[in-house]
Amino acid sequence: MEETYAFQSVNKTNLTKLRLKEGSVVPASIRKDDSAHGLPMPEEMAELLKQDEAGNRLFHALTAGKMCTLLYVIAQPKASELRLHRALKVLEHLEQHDGKVDYKQLNLTLRQRD
Repeated sequence: MEETYAFQSVNKTNLTKLRLKEGSVVPASIRKDDSAHGLPMPEEMAELLKQDEAGNRLFHALTAGKMCTLLYVIAQPKASELRLHRALKVLEHLEQHDGKVDYKQLNLTLRQRD
């Protein structure tokens, strides 16, 4: 097999975490993403989608990229309570905006605590 070289940017946090230095050579491989949404579905979101038929329909009507972005936003907090809060707010947002995502408004909504 022929070797191919490519460059990948890595931020300072990941450089430190991986104990890499600028110019480090790192073996890598590329594989097909077989996940349904591009990221793992947070348990909290999966449970809400089971319970909310309209929310489930609106979420799955989004493009794959938008679903992936929203799952990323929901999964960021370590605390389950915060992930649940975000998942609820995302579904409420979709219902209030007829299945469309207004990221600016969604970010404002996610910062608010009820």
